[in-house]
Amino acid sequence: MRQRFVLLALAAVLPVIVLVAGLSFHLLETERSRIRAEAIERATAAIAAVDRELDASIQHLQLLALTPTLDAPEPDFARFHLLAKRYGDRVPFWDRIILNALDGRQLVNTALPFGTALPRTVYPDEVRRVLATRAPVIGDLAAPGPLAQDSYPSVRIRVPVVRGDDVRYDLTAVVAVAGMSAILTGNGLDPQWRPFLVDSQDRIVSAPRAPEMIGRQAGAAAIAARRQGDLGVYPGTSALGTPVVTAFRKSERTGWSAHYSLPADIYNAPLNRARLVLGAAGLVVAGLTAAFVLLLRREAIEARRQLAALERTRRLEAVGRMTGGVAHDFNNILTVVTAGIRLIERTQPGEAVSRYLEAIKEGVDRGTKMTRSLLVFSRGGSAEPVRFVPDERIRAGAEMVRQTLGPAIGLALALEADGLPVVADATQFDLALLNLAANARDAMPSGGTLTISTAPGKLPGQPSTPAIGVTVADTGSGIPAEILAHVFEPFFTTKDENQGTGLGLSQVYGFARSAGGLADIASEPGRGTRVTMHLPVARSEP
Repeated sequence: MRQRFVLLALAAVLPVIVLVAGLSFHLLETERSRIRAEAIERATAAIAAVDRELDASIQHLQLLALTPTLDAPEPDFARFHLLAKRYGDRVPFWDRIILNALDGRQLVNTALPFGTALPRTVYPDEVRRVLATRAPVIGDLAAPGPLAQDSYPSVRIRVPVVRGDDVRYDLTAVVAVAGMSAILTGNGLDPQWRPFLVDSQDRIVSAPRAPEMIGRQAGAAAIAARRQGDLGVYPGTSALGTPVVTAFRKSERTGWSAHYSLPADIYNAPLNRARLVLGAAGLVVAGLTAAFVLLLRREAIEARRQLAALERTRRLEAVGRMTGGVAHDFNNILTVVTAGIRLIERTQPGEAVSRYLEAIKEGVDRGTKMTRSLLVFSRGGSAEPVRFVPDERIRAGAEMVRQTLGPAIGLALALEADGLPVVADATQFDLALLNLAANARDAMPSGGTLTISTAPGKLPGQPSTPAIGVTVADTGSGIPAEILAHVFEPFFTTKDENQGTGLGLSQVYGFARSAGGLADIASEPGRGTRVTMHLPVARSEP
């Protein structure tokens, strides 16, 4: 049976847990997908904005390169210096404008007054690229020079100054990347996100939430992700060593990429919530299933107990019918014997005969008492029902019960039937109590306590019938289960030969049945025995 209960519990719990787990992880993946989509959308928007700024800088620089000031073979560089200074002050993020000769000499630098001695360019490779491609070039991130207005690195945008078929100069705008922070943090970015911008050489160009990282090489996870594609989400570690999940988008034209990192515990928060929901649901389902199994087990035990009681009742009724027949036949025999005794007394008077007849009479009396008990068990016999109150009857007979128990066993009364009456054979009621007391005494050879209690209730199997439960409970050795089912049967006894007739408990059972009720017994080895007589409450007198 235990295995069936376990299988039933599993059958009830597993589908619910699987369903809750499926829903939880579906919600988890939905939430994660939303976070990833938001991060990728921000990265895409940010890199597009950076591309637009770089394109705008290139267009402004190309427009400046068209100035007629540089048309003459010997241009007026002083005038160009003034024009470039005014133009550069109006373009966002520009730090200074530099005009380089083809040999790498600086001809104009708006960061210094015109006429100041200027150094050669420190990035000749970029100048050669402009001359070779005749196209704009976005240079790599460089450390701030001595003329920089802040301590942040910068990026150089170069365009060729072309006149006819000749490239005459390299025109460079030094762009301060610190101004790009506003692009990454725009549109109300959650403070928990950590955005950063990486150039084509894997260097961090901008990092609004960690400015100390600007100019450093990007992490290995970011570099690997950039190598594998232009878009995606990758796990990594922040500069502080905490796990993060990062979404990025790389520009196909510039090779720059925008990255948005979120702490892994926030990214996995839906998973933790799903685990909590799953755990709570599992506990609730387990609790409900346990309660259901417990109730079902109780119902099964009660059903089995009632079935056993029904089988025992049917068996006892069958035994009772047979016992009644035997008792009537035995009574007929005793009647013949009694008639014979009377005939002998009339025809053969004398002291010698009388002595033998007295012995025969004693045997007939014992047989008569035995048949009376058997007839009571079979719900026949000489029952004389009267109306009495069990509580009062028990108090009146308590001294007789104490004498039956002996000095080593205590007697306790708990009479709570509220004076309710019953209709039954009062003498048989007293005898039933004495039989139960005698059995309890034999079960407690070393002493103990016998408790007689009464309580109002309902007749078992008939919930509409009020009854009184008269319970006799001892603290003795108890009765094994294999014997318990037979104790109400006539002549069944566990006592030694010649120490009992086996009619004590059968008399109790017969009395309860003759009163319209029933008797039941409960016992465990080492925990004593409880015998309860359920007697219907007498109806009100007219």
